Amino acid sequence: MNLRSRIWGIGAGVFGIVNLLGALLAMRMSERAHADVHLILFLLSALAYLAWRAVNRGRRPQLAVDAGAADSDAADPQIEYLQQSVDALALEVERLGEAQRARERLREGTSSPPPKKDQ
Repeated sequence: MNLRSRIWGIGAGVFGIVNLLGALLAMRMSERAHADVHLILFLLSALAYLAWRAVNRGRRPQLAVDAGAADSDAADPQIEYLQQSVDALALEVERLGEAQRARERLREGTSSPPPKKDQ
């Protein structure tokens, strides 16, 4: 692991810890939306870390130029699975956002979505 990788790893760890602590503090202050944002950011950072570990776990130094071709064929299913995981996470974050907006509309007393503007 080179210095640049270590710096990014430390930065990502600090980012995750700050968001986890921010979520706890926001929950303590009864700021639900604020806490939700911190939790989503923490979960995204944890998922990114796990994905980074999964990608780097199978990576070995290349001894020959043609050895890279066999590795790229084996990595395609892993990359596809990672892409599907990220897409599923993005969909879940969108669902959380929609639920939060619906909760805010109910709190404000309007049960229907705001009217759309004509263009």
